[in-house]
Amino acid sequence: MCYRQVQCTRYGCGHDTPLSEHRSFLQVDCSEANCRYSSSHLADCQSCKETCRQWLRPAQMVPKQTLSTPCPHCASGAK
Repeated sequence: MCYRQVQCTRYGCGHDTPLSEHRSFLQVDCSEANCRYSSSHLADCQSCKETCRQWLRPAQMVPKQTLSTPCPHCASGAK
């Protein structure tokens, strides 16, 4: 299945925060014909909802920045 790679900041506490909601991700193509999101999927697939996968795999976080400090949530002590 296709999935998204999301650029993020990785904090010292282990949490990841996306860098931006706008174009901070790259869709990775699985190249499978039975995946609705793949470039190999037929545009005129007649039974798509019954035979093809309709979802993406969970996103993969890709750290573009690593900080030793805790994330804002952990730093504030929020529970």
